[in-house]
Amino acid sequence: LKGPDEGEEGIVALAPFLKDHHMVDGKATAYVCRDHFCQNPTTDVQTMLDLLGA
Repeated sequence: LKGPDEGEEGIVALAPFLKDHHMVDGKATAYVCRDHFCQNPTTDVQTMLDLLGA
């Protein structure tokens, strides 16, 4: 939703819950959440797909 050099103001204004979600090790990071509970963030595509049930 945002690049590593972009500020968080725009996206956080739309979705305040994202203020605590950050990139891990400078990599694109997926946060998979259901029913107000998020799994640990992952930078691995296969792990993200598994968490999504794909």
